[in-house]
Amino acid sequence: MQDITPLVFFVSVLVVVVVGSVGLSRWQANRARANLSALARDLGLQLQEKAPALGVFPLVPTASGRREGRTMRLHTFTTGSGKQRQSWQAMAVSCANPHGLTFQLGTQNVLSSLGVLFGGQDVQVGDPVFDGRFVVKTNAVDYLRAALLPEIRATLLQCWSNRAMGAAIRLEGDQLVYAEPGSFTETAVVERMKAMAQPMSVLATLPEVYRG
Repeated sequence: MQDITPLVFFVSVLVVVVVGSVGLSRWQANRARANLSALARDLGLQLQEKAPALGVFPLVPTASGRREGRTMRLHTFTTGSGKQRQSWQAMAVSCANPHGLTFQLGTQNVLSSLGVLFGGQDVQVGDPVFDGRFVVKTNAVDYLRAALLPEIRATLLQCWSNRAMGAAIRLEGDQLVYAEPGSFTETAVVERMKAMAQPMSVLATLPEVYRG
């Protein structure tokens, strides 16, 4: 009789890995759901559940609803693949954008600093603290420079956490999206999302009064 010990060992390890993966996935999804549920409740949104992937792996729900006269949606998405795969948590706020304004707002880092040296930053508002913290790109430089009023800049500086590495706001057609790497399993991510709800509502008005 052939020694079947290696086969038994391999199968045992495979079972442990699969069970462990399913267990970890369930724990993460349950924690993310609990955190997202609390955030949705605070913002007046409703959860939308998703069917488990392959009928086994639970997925993080989304949340959406009306807030301050706009549609707001909380969701997750991924970019890249393999080792480059990155999970993102996002808040999308609806807006009217009849004249095609575009803008992007992100925090300064080594790469963005190099970009500024080569003309990569389109907007400097003349506020040293704000300009030192954020990189702003737009197709309407003069408008956005004037539109980023002192109170808007102060709110962003206060609510946009220094720990939100890689976070960015983008105006994409008729919605404004704030996204940052991480997971709704992280309490800090949830708190940052909650803090950004008000400045997002304010920024969503900018394309509505832009006249091109």
